[in-house]
Amino acid sequence: MKNVGIAGTFDVENYGDCLFPVIAKTRLATAGFDTMSISPTSTATRWQDSAVSLAVSDLLDPEISISGALIGGGNIIHNHQDSLDTYVAHDVGNTAYASLWLGITQICLSRGIPVMWNAPGVPRSFTKEEQSLLIPSVIGQAAYVAVRDQASRHNLGPKVQSSVNIVLDTAVEISETWPKSDLEQVFKNLLNRKAFSGERRFFSVH
Repeated sequence: MKNVGIAGTFDVENYGDCLFPVIAKTRLATAGFDTMSISPTSTATRWQDSAVSLAVSDLLDPEISISGALIGGGNIIHNHQDSLDTYVAHDVGNTAYASLWLGITQICLSRGIPVMWNAPGVPRSFTKEEQSLLIPSVIGQAAYVAVRDQASRHNLGPKVQSSVNIVLDTAVEISETWPKSDLEQVFKNLLNRKAFSGERRFFSVH
């Protein structure tokens, strides 16, 4: 089975971000692919069923073989410093997010590995200089580019608008990854653990 690397912040304890590898693994398995999670560090979260990541720098090892790289999801397309404890502790606060799209593109280009943007978010506008040179260069190396919303496409700048698709945040597929029938017993266990009546009604807000 071929491996596809999926890049994101799966090394920090953010529930939403840690869902992306689970969704990708489920979807790509139907096409005969396995997945490999890639993050700025190889730090494991406390959640036993979340993916354990390779660090971006591990991709420099020719022994690590992937058939392609998916960038995203998550609001990860920016190059600003980050003060998350995990990244400060590993001294990657200045480069953590840039490594997930710029760094991975450079590494994959050198190794002949195709790169696709898997509907990540672009939370803020790049500078005019970056929109003129850096962003077109990076996007020009990708086999396919999609972001999660119109604002993200706008933030990449006018030069690349025609080559950037808009696709719903892939977290929307979590209902197919964990269908209601699979969660029935999990929910019953939750009710028992919290001593709630089975007659009580609940709703969830995302």
